[in-house]
Amino acid sequence: MVRQVLLDYTRINDAANQAESLTAVAAASGLTGTAIRILQRLRKAHERKLKLPEVLDRHKCELNSLKTIIELIDDEESLQTAAVTSELVRLQSVEDRLVKLLKELDSTSKSTVKQYTHQLSHGSAEEKRLVAIMEELCQVKSALLLRIQVASVGVMRAVGDMVLANADAIARVDTFLKEQLGDGKGLKIARLVKGRRLSSDGNVSFTLNELASLDGDDDDSEDETLVDTDSDTSSTGSRRKKTSLTRIILRNVTKEQAVMISAPIGEDIWTHISHLEIKDNRAEGNSLMVNYATTPEVFFKIMQLRNKG
Repeated sequence: MVRQVLLDYTRINDAANQAESLTAVAAASGLTGTAIRILQRLRKAHERKLKLPEVLDRHKCELNSLKTIIELIDDEESLQTAAVTSELVRLQSVEDRLVKLLKELDSTSKSTVKQYTHQLSHGSAEEKRLVAIMEELCQVKSALLLRIQVASVGVMRAVGDMVLANADAIARVDTFLKEQLGDGKGLKIARLVKGRRLSSDGNVSFTLNELASLDGDDDDSEDETLVDTDSDTSSTGSRRKKTSLTRIILRNVTKEQAVMISAPIGEDIWTHISHLEIKDNRAEGNSLMVNYATTPEVFFKIMQLRNKG
């Protein structure tokens, strides 16, 4: 998974794209709620069948967890990035199929003649279809959590080489992620807050280089940001440090329905990077990979075309 650090370059800043993100949140939330309600009816209708109620309860638990994640995205504006929105679009596609199947299985939505056409029982073909869709839903949920994990939560603005962030927002999302992911895995940016003194208004500051350093924390990705320091001579003859950033994106592979974004969507904040190298990346199947800066309009158009295909 590529780490998007450098000042949340995938953030949706303008009102139009903010609306796009909120639309995706609302759609996913509505589908999740519908699926939960139908599962509750199915659970009650099939409570006498061996093992099936336990299976339905597990599915409901997963959907409730997903609902909580969607609510968090709705509450935290800094999570409404293009990367997160792309996963919400994937989520809608899976949930559309889930709700369609659940409605077929929901005897309360059928006429008396048709209500026994589809029999949901443990080990049946219908249950296997349901399990397959739920497994796909869990995969999207995991991808969504990873997108949240690398988001620049709480970052408000940058002044020169310094970044100002809201410590409370970071702590809130970090705690949520640790509960969801376990093993102490939380928000990447929270590592920069630990041990730092907060300002009177609850903010914390760190450098752009420190934010960029989070990009190399994941061992399973070849994508990284390298920070080099060179000497430069000022007009007064004194020596000073000059920082240069090199962005390298190589040997990444996406498959099936995966979406990988390793470039700015919207405002191009890579303008300060002295060297950008992109090579040996491959997108297979119906996957999508964005390795160069583009506009939100182009990105969402690509997502729409991919989903139609």
